[in-house]
Amino acid sequence: MNESVEQLIAVVAEEAEHCERVLTLLRQQQRCLIESDTENLKANVLEQEKAIRRSRELERRRQTLVASLAQQTPSDCETPNLASLIANLSDEYGRRLAGLRVSMASAIERVNKTKDQNRMLIEQSLNNIGEIIRVLAAANVAAADYSVRGKGQGDGASLSIDRIG
Repeated sequence: MNESVEQLIAVVAEEAEHCERVLTLLRQQQRCLIESDTENLKANVLEQEKAIRRSRELERRRQTLVASLAQQTPSDCETPNLASLIANLSDEYGRRLAGLRVSMASAIERVNKTKDQNRMLIEQSLNNIGEIIRVLAAANVAAADYSVRGKGQGDGASLSIDRIG
């Protein structure tokens, strides 16, 4: 059982470290969104996809280990989870896992907060783009009254003049 607990500790430690990696990626994404850096944003999204796959692998591994260990320890909990397992482990293992669990929960909270901030930035950008499109569409309707041949010809050959200076 001690070997399984050590494996669980290693997985939870890696999971906590991985949450910090995801948080770093989300903060980089936030900078890319603010700076309109689409090239680095694309690379960041690809890295996030890899990170999400790895997070899922670690979570499945942790759940498998928790379920296995829960069968080996006395517990009145119907659904085995890390908290109930910690309560039934020796002080040494329990303290180590409890500390890692707190670290992971804190990182997950920061990940969710940053993810929500990024979502709001994306939604705000989409709203701004929609407004720009609406304004440009209205300007194109007004510009359609003027063409190369003059006002109201409507031949589709609009004349645009840029003023510089």
